[in-house]
Amino acid sequence: MPGSFLIEDAALVTLGSGPYARTSRPVIEACLDARVPYLDINDDVDSTRAALDHHARAKKAGIALYIGCGASPGATNVFVRDAARDLDTVGNIDVCWAVGDERPGIDRAPAESRDGTVPPPQRP
Repeated sequence: MPGSFLIEDAALVTLGSGPYARTSRPVIEACLDARVPYLDINDDVDSTRAALDHHARAKKAGIALYIGCGASPGATNVFVRDAARDLDTVGNIDVCWAVGDERPGIDRAPAESRDGTVPPPQRP
């Protein structure tokens, strides 16, 4: 795999740049080729499903793929906890996302459930 030599001595590769629909597959494949564990903060439904396609190969090779460790709920919980730390009381915290439009339908990905039961929003 092109690029796998770049990470062959790494203890872990962490992917934090998207759009994951374009970036995760080649990085996961390079990690598997180089036998290096992979972690991402992806919360995009489609690319998470695509990453799960590598499960059998990763399991057979004994390489960990930590997918979806990401922004929601991961980092948002850390940010909320940090923001609330100095407050006397917290009644409610709303976390909102502004999502880009790198590909058709990407705006629905964070809100769509894994089983597809949440319909995508309608475009105006």
